[in-house]
Amino acid sequence: MLTERTTSAFLVIESIDPERSGHLRDALDMLAAWTQKCLGGTTRIEILNRNHVEVVLHGR
Repeated sequence: MLTERTTSAFLVIESIDPERSGHLRDALDMLAAWTQKCLGGTTRIEILNRNHVEVVLHGR
């Protein structure tokens, strides 16, 4: 849960249909824009698939 005291978080959207990758990208872009505008956060979008199977999360 995000609260006023949250300083570090990650958000996830899942899609298993490769034919809807455009919809996934649009949703991720919208979530990133909302996070920046409404929460003042910084964002990084990573899409995992069989060729990109992991992401390193950096701490504060």
